Amino acid sequence: MLGYRIISYLLPLISTLLISLLFYEVGYLKYIYVLIFIFIFLGTYFFIIEKVKEKKLLLSYVLFNLLISYSSLTMFLFLENIYFKIGIVLVNLFLSFIFLNNLFTIYFKKIIIDLNKLYLFFKQAQLFLIFFIASSFFGLRDFFNYSPYLTLIFFYIIIFLVTWYHDWQNYNLSISKLSYRLIYSLIITQVFWALTILPQLYFLKGIILTIIYFIFNELIIWNYTHKYEFKYLRNIMIVSIIIIILLLYTAIWF
Repeated sequence: MLGYRIISYLLPLISTLLISLLFYEVGYLKYIYVLIFIFIFLGTYFFIIEKVKEKKLLLSYVLFNLLISYSSLTMFLFLENIYFKIGIVLVNLFLSFIFLNNLFTIYFKKIIIDLNKLYLFFKQAQLFLIFFIASSFFGLRDFFNYSPYLTLIFFYIIIFLVTWYHDWQNYNLSISKLSYRLIYSLIITQVFWALTILPQLYFLKGIILTIIYFIFNELIIWNYTHKYEFKYLRNIMIVSIIIIILLLYTAIWF
């Protein structure tokens, strides 16, 4: 068990150190992408493979840790402020560590496996992932004028992967989980494309999309689990709309 505990500490440190190499030399980028895949993908796989026999669940854990590292790395590339870059590196370290610590606690410490805490982490971590992913894609469109078709396709695929990390089995869905994820990803992709016409900075559009994604999440949970009171849902929607209006009103328009 000690070896697995050490791995749960080492993997976040390795991904953080690899991203931190960009402080010194951007030319290492392609090697860093490859090394992150080797260490994080394979490291997470061998970390949990003995405890998780279901292949889809195992793959979901591996991909989530990889999403944390890759989204942090890509967001890092678009930032110029040194303090924001340091913040991204620390977020990557924090998310990866909490994720692996949750896996270790659930599968190596507890006799009865309870995934509720893990799904709560997924819900919270998704906000960082969506912000990093959306901001990076907005940056690709704004700075490099990437093909709109390829941008939408790749964005849709990544959002579809992110929607994997909902507690779907506890939702009383009227259609299949796969169909719901396909439709949900399409809606978020349409919102993304609508926001590309705005002249705001890429990360401001990323914040707006993250807020919209958060609202959708809360609506889904409220509608299919009835965990929330309507008053709570109303309040977060009001606050979210006010924040979006303030961002649109106060941001620089080119």
